[in-house]
Amino acid sequence: MPRTNDAINETWLADRDRFSCESIEASDRSGKPMIRDNGEWRESTWEEALDIAAEGLRRVNGELGVLVSPSATTEEGYLLGRLARHLGTTDIDHRLRRQDFRNQSEDPLFPSLGMAIADVEKLGAVCVVGSSLRREVPLLAHRVRKAALNGAHVSFINTQRYEYLFDVSEYRVADDLTAELGALINVARGQATKGDAHGNIVAALRDADSAAVLIGQIGMRHPRFAEIRALAAQLSDFTGAQLAFVSEGANSAGLSLAGVLPHRGTGGASIGQGGATAADIVAGPKQGLLLFGVEPEFDCADGTAGLQAVEQAGFVLAMSPFFDATLKAHADVVLPIATFAETSGTFVNAGGDWQSFGGIAMPVGDSRPGWKVLRVLGNLLDLPDCGYMSSESVRDELAQIVRDANAHTLPGNRFSGEAPAGAANLNSAAELDIPMYRIDALVRRSRSLQLTGEGQADEAFNGRDAVEGRKIA
Repeated sequence: MPRTNDAINETWLADRDRFSCESIEASDRSGKPMIRDNGEWRESTWEEALDIAAEGLRRVNGELGVLVSPSATTEEGYLLGRLARHLGTTDIDHRLRRQDFRNQSEDPLFPSLGMAIADVEKLGAVCVVGSSLRREVPLLAHRVRKAALNGAHVSFINTQRYEYLFDVSEYRVADDLTAELGALINVARGQATKGDAHGNIVAALRDADSAAVLIGQIGMRHPRFAEIRALAAQLSDFTGAQLAFVSEGANSAGLSLAGVLPHRGTGGASIGQGGATAADIVAGPKQGLLLFGVEPEFDCADGTAGLQAVEQAGFVLAMSPFFDATLKAHADVVLPIATFAETSGTFVNAGGDWQSFGGIAMPVGDSRPGWKVLRVLGNLLDLPDCGYMSSESVRDELAQIVRDANAHTLPGNRFSGEAPAGAANLNSAAELDIPMYRIDALVRRSRSLQLTGEGQADEAFNGRDAVEGRKIA
C-alpha cells in the first residue's frame, strides 16, 4: 500500500509496486550465507562467509568491479562507494542499462526533473523524448495526464507509438530521435516553417508559462544518448523549457548523490581520471566482481556480456536476496540481504525528495539489511569510521557531505565526439524498451505480474516463472 503523500503519489500506487512484494517469498529466496567450498556450495555462518568475502576482496588487490542495482538504498550506495574506493577501485556504477557514457562529466548531479513532482501537472507544455512514460514511471505519467487535462500541450518523440489515456497534441515516431530533435532546433532557430508538428511543439514550449523537455528511459538507454541529451538541452535553451530526466530504478538519484559512479564521488565530487563504467566492467574480465542486487544477464544493457563477466571473474561476491542459477554456477560467496520491505533506508526521487522508510517485514531466514552487511564488511577490511549504529546515521553523514559540497546541477548541454562503435546495432525500440514487469529481480519473480497481459506479452519470459523456467498454469 502507498504511504499517503499528496505531493508525490496522491495515494496512488502502480501494480508493479503493489505486487512486487510477492518476490519476498520466491522459490530461490536466499536465507543463508553460502560459500563455494572445493567446488560445492554449503551453508555458512555469517562470520565465516564475511571473513571469506573480505579475504577475496583483499586478494583482487584493486582489480575490482562493482555493479549496483539502481534500486539499492542511498545508504547502501554510500557504503559501497566508500568500500570500493578504500579497496583501491573507482570501477563502480549503478547505470546498468546505459550504453553511451560519452561526456558523462556533463551529466547533472543526479537525474532530475528540475522541479517538484507535483509541479509537473502545472506545466503548460511538455515534450517527452524517448519514453514509454506510463510503463516507466506511472505516477509521473499521471501528473502529465493531469497537465494535459488542464490544457497543456503534450508531445512525444519516440521510436514507436505508445497508448496514453489523454489527448496527445503531437506524436512523432522515428527511428532516429536525434534527427527529430534536430528538426525541432531548426524551427526554434527560425530555419524551418512553423505550422507543422515541429513548429507546433516549439511554439508550445516557447509560449507556455512553464514547460519541460523530458528525456525518458528509452532515451537515456539509447546508444546515442550523448547527442540526445545535448540536442534536448539546446531545445530547452532556445525555448526556455526546463530540461528534465526520468531516472531509472527506484533510486538512481540517490545513488548518484552517494557516489556510486566511476567519475564522481559523494555529492558530485571529482575523482580525477575516474574508473570503468558499467559497460566497461562487463566488457572486460575483472579479477574481482561485486554484485549488489544485480542479475547481470537481465539487468545490464548487454546481458550476454554481463553473464560472461560473471563467468570470467576470478572472485565473485554477490549480495542478493536471491540465490539464482547464475550465482549457483559462478559466484564464490553469496551474502543474503533484505529486500526493500525488510530494511530501513532512503530513496531520492526525481524531484529531489529524500524519502526515508523503515522495514515492515522481518528479513527471511538469516538475511540481513544490506547496510548492516556492508558496515561489518567495512570493519573487516579496516574501512575507517565505519561504526554506524543505524541507517539514519549513514544517511545523515551522507546528507552533510552533500550539503557541504554545495553541488549544483550541471547543464548537460555540451557534446563532442563520434558515435561509439556499434551504436547502430542496439537502437531498436524492442531492445531499448524493457518490459515493465522485467525491469528488476523483484518484479521478475512476482507471479501475479507475470500472469498479466503485460507479463504474457513479454516474449523473453512469455508467462514463465523467471526463477525456475516453468510455464505458469
